[in-house]
This record gives sequence, C-alpha cells and structure tokens, in this order.
Amino acid sequence: DRRKAIVETAAEAIWVLDADGAMWTYMAYGPFASLGDYRAWAEGAARGSDPLFFAYIDRATGKPVGAGSFMRIDPANGCIEVGHLAYSPLMQRTPVATEAMYLMMREAFRLGYRRYEWKCNAANKPSQ
Repeated sequence: DRRKAIVETAAEAIWVLDADGAMWTYMAYGPFASLGDYRAWAEGAARGSDPLFFAYIDRATGKPVGAGSFMRIDPANGCIEVGHLAYSPLMQRTPVATEAMYLMMREAFRLGYRRYEWKCNAANKPSQ
C-alpha cells in the first residue's frame, strides 16, 4: 500500500540522515537503535489520525528529509497543533523547513482551523 511505502522510505531516509541521534534530543521517544526499530515505530504512528503524520520531501531531490504531524486536533474549538517534528540535518535551518511549516499552516487554515499551535522545549534554542 502507498502509505506503507512512503512511511518505509521516509523512515529509512530520516534514520540514515541522523546518524548521531541528535534529532531526537527534545522528543519523548528516540533515538532508535536500528532502522527496524524506527520503521516499526513510524508504521505504528502512521496508522493513527491524531497525531496525523506527514513525510517532508525535498522537492529539489524528491527524497524524504523529515517528518511531522498535526496533533491535538480540535475542530470544535478551531485549534490544531503541529508537533513530532523530526528534521534531518538536510532539512534543519533550510528553506525546506520553512516551506514545510508554511504548507502545514496553510492547510490548517484551509481546513477551517483558527489557531495553529507549535510548542518547543525551552532548551531547544535552534527551534525557538
């Protein structure tokens, strides 16, 4: 199935690109000991609808460079949060990262949400 193929491709790219595990410093999970461990986690996470995960693809290369999700999805109150942001080193501090956030924000407002939230760990200076 297409969703599984995307998850597997994204999982492999993200895990391989983050060899030192630094991407997971401020996450509640990871780093993962093996590609298989990360792939199993990603496949389970992709089956849910909240959080709702996306792979970030670099348009210039066509390759996955990160992942993120919509979460705490609350249509009744018009609020949605972006989280679980896993940016590989190829995505960190690049226009690709900016565009990913823009596209997610645009989609949230297109869907009728009035509030788009993003939180980060206070010690995560690059994300601030």
